[in-house]
Amino acid sequence: MLIQGLILAYLYPFYYKDGENSIKRGIQFGLIAGVFLYSVSTIANAAKIQVNFMTEWFTVQAAFHIIQFVIAGSLIGLSYGEKVSNIAKS
Repeated sequence: MLIQGLILAYLYPFYYKDGENSIKRGIQFGLIAGVFLYSVSTIANAAKIQVNFMTEWFTVQAAFHIIQFVIAGSLIGLSYGEKVSNIAKS
């Protein structure tokens, strides 16, 4: 997760646009990244291991990814928003 966070923090400036709500934009970015990583990890793991209840598996994994990437996106957006506003004040 740490490596994922570092990669997301690196990619976020390419997605962020000046003048927008940084937290909202961070959540959007986090959810886009989360959908990608959900498809890679959840679907791949379901194919590799024996999952008895697929619906429950996908639901639990989706909930986990939504929570994880909303929080990560919010924090990334918040940190970049403060950085941009500090630069603007200088």
